[in-house]
Amino acid sequence: MKARGITINDAEGVFNVQKRTWLSAYPSEKHGVTREDIEEKFSNKEERIAKGRNKIEEYGEDRSGWVVELDGEIVGFSVAHKSKSRDRIGAVYVLPEHQGRGIGKILLQKALGFLENSKEVWVEVASYNKNAINFYQKSGFRIVPGAEANHEIIEGKLLPTIEMKIVL
Repeated sequence: MKARGITINDAEGVFNVQKRTWLSAYPSEKHGVTREDIEEKFSNKEERIAKGRNKIEEYGEDRSGWVVELDGEIVGFSVAHKSKSRDRIGAVYVLPEHQGRGIGKILLQKALGFLENSKEVWVEVASYNKNAINFYQKSGFRIVPGAEANHEIIEGKLLPTIEMKIVL
């Protein structure tokens, strides 16, 4: 199993992975995030895929992405980007039925390899996504105290997040 560089032709597969993982990980009665909220966020499929293609077209020295395919289906992807303030892992998503098979680790290694000249790498995670938090902690990331935020996923619905970082 190998990761390869992302292309604009992967935008629909990436959309599908992101939507399915969000539907699996983010609904939370405690935090007021429902499956319907997630469905609404991903409701305009064609527009989101077009935006995804545009983003991928702009990848270069400061941003890159990777996908893992099994039997012709994208089952996971990652994105990393460099900036003057903080180098970041923008995403590591693996379809729920393929988690625990090392795909996330492969994708994270690609992203960290891209950011190899960084002093530290940051990632933002939903504060209640214990699977993601554990995944990053096993990879050497630590929770940054006081780095909590709320991100609006749709109008009026907030996703509480924490920041994690690894020192390279």
